[in-house]
Amino acid sequence: MWDFMISTGQFLVTLLLIGRLILYPIGAIILLRQWFKGKVKYYTDLPFIFALVLIIMCVYTPIELFFVAFYPAVSIESPIGQIAYLIDLNLNTVVYGLNFAILLAVWFPTHKKGIFFSVLGWIVFTEIAILIAAFINIVLMDILLVIIGLPMYLLFVVTFFFCHYHKRLPNIYPLLIGLGMATILIAHFIHSFLGQMGTRLAGIYTDATWPAMIIWLAGFSIMVLGFMKKAPYYNVP
Repeated sequence: MWDFMISTGQFLVTLLLIGRLILYPIGAIILLRQWFKGKVKYYTDLPFIFALVLIIMCVYTPIELFFVAFYPAVSIESPIGQIAYLIDLNLNTVVYGLNFAILLAVWFPTHKKGIFFSVLGWIVFTEIAILIAAFINIVLMDILLVIIGLPMYLLFVVTFFFCHYHKRLPNIYPLLIGLGMATILIAHFIHSFLGQMGTRLAGIYTDATWPAMIIWLAGFSIMVLGFMKKAPYYNVP
């Protein structure tokens, strides 16, 4: 059970995970309310897709929180650690797939069925690749997610900066969304660096990664704000 002689780093990581668990459902509810208020609703609407991203995050964050708070010493090589890590990675894959859907919805807004089947195929392919990597070497899963995630994050940032520059998507604020994702991308790089330091927490974090988590939460908050606000050119003909 809980060891009260925890480090400051572990306490801060635990606190920030609790913060994520509070913010995710709040963000999802705000975005779903915004989506429901629309006169015409599609499942490929950006607020709806991003709300789904937050709902998936609400599923796997408690798993991370449980192990970091109560079983920080569990090794990723142990059976329990591998199962928890595999669940975490697979849910992350779904999140990447939904982010992929957001990009497709921006570039191909009229291809509703094409977006659905493209994302479904992408998730299935990635899940199979991760399961194969898990049987070979669990470290390969981390490398695979970086290979998959990094280009998508970069494309995400470029896409929304492009939309703001060309005054597209006036119902949301593309500049804020792009800045938020750029901040999250920076947080991932810092997390990768700090993850090599300190004491490992359940094989997922270390007690030195909390500064990156603060930056991540800032980026996340900026993104949610971007989906809530309308662009400055909303009423510009």
